[in-house]
This record gives sequence, structure tokens and C-alpha cells, in this order.
Amino acid sequence: MSEFSDDAPKKNPWQDDLLGYYAFADRLSTALIGMSAPNGYVVGLHGPWGSGKSTVLNFVEACFEKHVEEGTEQYLGITLLRFEPWIVSGYQDLSSAFFKLLSEQIADGTTNRERWWKRTSRALEVGANPVIDAAATLGAIIDHTGGIASRASGSVAKKSVKIAVDKWLSEPSLQSTYEKLVERLSSQKRKYIILIDDIDRLTAEEIRSIMQMVKTVGKLPNVIYLLAYDREIVWSALGTERTTGGKPAFAEKIIQHEVELPKPPKHLLLHMLNTATSFLPDASPDSLRWTEIVHAGILRWVKSPRDVVRFANALTFAWPALEGEIDAQDLYCMEGLRLFERPVYEWIRRNRDLLLGEGRARLYLAASEEEGGAQFRSALPVETKEEIIALLCALFPNKKKFFRGNDGGISNEMWFQVVQRRGIATKPGFDSYFSLAPIPTAIPKALIDFAMSNLNDQAVQLDCIEAAIEKEDEYGNTLVGEYFQELQYRFTRSSLCGSQDLLNTLVNSHDKIAEIKWAGDIFSPFSNLHFLIVELLKKWEPDEAATAVEIAIAQSTSIAASASIVADRARELGVLPSGGGSSEQLIPLSRLEVIAKDLVDRFISNAGTAELDEAAFYYDIARLWAKFGDPLAAREWLSNVSRSSPNRLARIAKGLLTYSRSSVGRSYGLREQPDQTLYDIDVLYEAAESFLDSQSLSEDEKAQIIALKRGIDEMRQRKAEQDQEVSEQS
Repeated sequence: MSEFSDDAPKKNPWQDDLLGYYAFADRLSTALIGMSAPNGYVVGLHGPWGSGKSTVLNFVEACFEKHVEEGTEQYLGITLLRFEPWIVSGYQDLSSAFFKLLSEQIADGTTNRERWWKRTSRALEVGANPVIDAAATLGAIIDHTGGIASRASGSVAKKSVKIAVDKWLSEPSLQSTYEKLVERLSSQKRKYIILIDDIDRLTAEEIRSIMQMVKTVGKLPNVIYLLAYDREIVWSALGTERTTGGKPAFAEKIIQHEVELPKPPKHLLLHMLNTATSFLPDASPDSLRWTEIVHAGILRWVKSPRDVVRFANALTFAWPALEGEIDAQDLYCMEGLRLFERPVYEWIRRNRDLLLGEGRARLYLAASEEEGGAQFRSALPVETKEEIIALLCALFPNKKKFFRGNDGGISNEMWFQVVQRRGIATKPGFDSYFSLAPIPTAIPKALIDFAMSNLNDQAVQLDCIEAAIEKEDEYGNTLVGEYFQELQYRFTRSSLCGSQDLLNTLVNSHDKIAEIKWAGDIFSPFSNLHFLIVELLKKWEPDEAATAVEIAIAQSTSIAASASIVADRARELGVLPSGGGSSEQLIPLSRLEVIAKDLVDRFISNAGTAELDEAAFYYDIARLWAKFGDPLAAREWLSNVSRSSPNRLARIAKGLLTYSRSSVGRSYGLREQPDQTLYDIDVLYEAAESFLDSQSLSEDEKAQIIALKRGIDEMRQRKAEQDQEVSEQS
């Protein structure tokens, strides 16, 4: 269950003082108690909206009541009461409401004050307290309801108020009644401290009304006001302009002394926020990115307790829906922008394609992107420009050049790290955040986490791959390639050990992944599976990796998958040709030779059987057989397979072709001239002519055989032209 932060003011200074306000409230209370105010006095406590003014007034009241409870002598001659004008605003005249409260509170008191009254004075009787009578009468006269509300006073003062109303309503004027109250308050030795809170909650008209009341009829002998307000709001309502000659503005004539609420220390506000959001995973203590978010964003945003509450509640609401699907620190930053820098937040929302490199933005030239970045920077507020850019670079490190220009430098974070933490710069992170749920067209991070937490469970690994195969992007392409890529990034530059069960599962899924018709980006699921195997093998020492490959091959039922895994290692070692050049050598050459020769023996023993002849593909089988066995035997096997079945011929063709995609489908072409030590060109051509009209071929298989035949025709034509040219030169 999510627990939201409470925005209510704190009441107990000894338990709830999170920002160091108790000491300030105690000093303020002492100062008010020690004041002599024969003509009344008005103290203003000002601070921004949500900064904790109500908490300070609560603490002042708590300190006062504690001293009364303890019988501290200087507190016994003082009555403290609180007036909340926003409760009655819009219902009745604020002045009449104030005097009604004054009469009721003087009569009733609080629980603590009631005990003091019993100890120090005789029980109240009707008409016994002229101050109560005068205050009640003044409220009744001011009240435009004709005294109805006044007669609804507290139980102790009911009769007193009624008599007072009957007695004083006959007075000819409000002024004379007010003067009687002043006279009676002056003759008393009692002092009254009146706390008026939340003045800034009132309308401008009500603010002027309450302040006018304090200045005129409310300014009474031995009455000290402590008013709490946001100066910007109240001063605006009253008018802050000074007249010519530097005379004080109206507000300054009312407030005789103003105290500013201390600014809460940043470290205490951050501690409050951290406590309220303890459900979020902690950032790495040495994370430069998190440090940037804190200094460029959070420290600027969080200025008051209410900022903390708003921030914490926003995160409390969002995290249960997005837990595990977006980086927690990115969520922190995005919610901060949403609450405190809305224009930047809306810009991010509007510019999804630009930030993710999709749509038209994917085609932008470097010059166009540079120009767009310059326009963006020029539109930022000067005072926060650098901080906003720092936050955006932390969120979208791949777009650092856009935000900072050519001199922006290189990002401190690699892309695989962004993917690992599911940053908002990734498509799943971005779309999940703005939809407040994992998007159906992306691999859930929960699936990746589940697979990574069960690396030694082959059944779980297979289930996860099957689940990823079933998920599709918005174009209908399977997301299993994305799944392999995310697993690869988890292993990249991590302290994880290799997983034999994961490797076994990848080898066993090899043929199924190879059959996927891919119409997505450059790297197909088949390519990403091989990249993941490479990253996995890097987690072992070379001899350990060789043993892992041996185990994976031994438990595999696919001879094609086994050949593919071993052929990749041979290319890494430069034993087989590699179009991309040799890469890191993951297993020793001596171990590779043993593994490859054992595999060739398996080829030889299964030639002519379904296990070899019905393999998912033949290219790597033929390459290994030729390199570590008899090339002529491999060539003969391929020739026999090509003649035996149109579907098998299509599989041979597939290993020799490349393709491009368009709106009309795939277009195949010969990748390179087939190695004639392995392929008998004449046999392939004859088989292609023979099987071209076979009803057992799919459209794709037929297109492959047509491309093979066309490629051989073109190859022969070029050969004939070259021979003719040589002949003519001779």
C-alpha cells in the first residue's frame, strides 16, 4: 500500500520538529509573552506559501500551553487564542466572527486554561465578566445577521452573551461599544495573544478586510497579534507602493514588527524527501548522473516543506505503476520537472521522436540537429539555462551534443548503461513513463529482471525466450531480439559470472530464432542472439569458455546450431573468413580445433540422414567440414543435398544470398561468388532449374532459388565477358 505524505502542519515540537523550527517558535513565544502592549501590538510572521508557518504557530501554542500546564507564573496572566479567518471567509463578516470567537474563547478557554481559571478565579456567572460582555456585544453589533450567530456562542457564555446582546444592542453606535471594550481591556491586568493564520488563503478583498479589522476595531489594549502570511500575496492585496516622499505603504502601517520564517536548511529538506521516498531504490553513491540531478534540479526545486510533500506524493503515486520499468532516478527528475519546471517537461513530451531518434528526427543531418539545438538553448530562461541543460543531458546522454552543441563533450554514460537501468532515453522507459504503465510494444523490464535472477534455471530461461518471441512491436515484429540485446547489456562490463544454463538455452533456441522472418532494424533477433553468446562467453576464462561451448554442443539436438556456435569462434580466431575482421578470441585455438574436429566426425557419420540433411541451414556446416575435414567430401554432400529436395536447395541458397527490404517485400541477391571448393555451380544451377516450379516451395523459398539462378547466370555472363576480353587482347 502506498503511503502518501501528510501536508497537515505539525503540532508537537518535541516529536515532529523535522526542520529545526522548535527553537525559533520557543524564542518567538518568549518574546510575545514578554511584550508590554498597552496600545496593542501587531507582529507579522511571513514566509513563502507552504514553508511551515502554520507549524510554527502550532509550536508557539504548544510551548505556551506547556508553560501554563507547568504553572509558569509569567504565563498565568495571559490568554492565547487562535483565529482561522479562512474557515469563516465567504460566510460572514470577518470582524464579527473574530469578536464572537473572542467572547467565546475568553469565557470557555481551553482544557489547560480552564484548570487555571478554576484555580485563580471564581466560577463564571451571567454578566460577571464585563470584557466577555463587551466583546460579545461588539460581535453582535457588527454581525449583519442580526445577532443570530452571536447567540450560538459556547455553552459557558450563552447566558452572558444573551444578556450582553439585550443590554448593548440599544447602544446608539458601534464606536461607543468599541470604546467600552477598550476601556474594560485597559482596566484588566490580563494580556491576550491572538494567533491569526493562513491570511494568504483569503481572497484579496478578505485580506484587506481582516487587515483593516486588525488596524482599527481589532487594535485593542493588551492584545498582541501574531499574523502568519505570505508577504508576496498579502502585500499584493494591500498595495505595496510607497507614496512620494518615501511614506510607508498601507501594509507597513498595520504590521509593527515583521519576523521572517527561517529558511529550512537544504540538508533537512532533502532528509525529509529521502525519508518520504525511502521506497525508491538508492542511487549509486558515486553516480555522477545522480549528483547532477540533485544539484541542478532537486536542490533548486525543494525550498519548503510543502515542496517536499508534493514531490514525495508525486513519486508515491507514480512508482507503484512504473516500478522496475523506468530508472528510479530518471523518475525523480521527470516528476521534478513536471511539478517545478513544467515548460521543460512539456517540451520533452512533445519531442519524443527527436529524443529517441525515431520518425523524421532519425533522418536529420548533423547540421539540422545542431541548428535545432541552438534554437532550443536560446529559448531557455537565462537564470536556469545551465541547470536545465545539465538535467537534460543526465536524462538523455545520447543527445548531449544537441543540448550543449559541438563543445558539449562526450557523455559520461555509455548507451548499454542507459538500457541496463531502463532510462527515459530508451523507448520503453519514455513510453512507459508517459503512459504510467509498461507499454505492450516493449519487453517489460520485469521479464529481464526475472531472467537475470534465474540464470541457473534452464526451464525459466526457455520460458522467458518464448514470452519474448510472442511479444511484438507496433509494426508486428517480434521483440525477442530486443530481449537478447537487453540481456547482453546486463552482462556488458558487469561482475556477473557466465551461465551454462543460459548458454544451453540459447543454443537450443538457435534454430527457432534463425527461422524468424525479420523486417525490423539492422540487427535481427538471430544477430542479437549471437551477440549475447559472445558477451556470455566473455564472462569465463578462455578454457572455461571452451568447456562451456563443449557442454552446450553435447546437450544440443541441433547440428546446425552447434556448427554455428563453433564457426563463430573460428571466425574470431581468424581460422574461418570473417567479413568484419577477427574480434576478441574467446576460446583457445587448440581447444577450438578439438571441438571442431569432433563436430566434423558427427557430420560425416550423419551424412545422408535427416539429422544432417534436414539441418536448419548448411553454410557453417560446410565451412567447418571443409576446414577441419575433407573439402571434397563437404562439396559432395552439398551437391547431394541440393539435388535431393527443393526446400533443401532453398536452404543452401539462403546461406549464399543477401537481401534488402522494400514496400513490396524482400529482394534477394547473391552475396558473393560461391566458393567453388565447396559449391558445384553447375549442380546448383541444374537443381534450381529443376525445382523452380515445385509446389512445395513457399514464396520466400521460391524467391531465394530464383535469386540463386539469376546470380549464377550473371556470374557466368561476367566470366564469358572476361574470357572474351582476354581472347581479344591475345
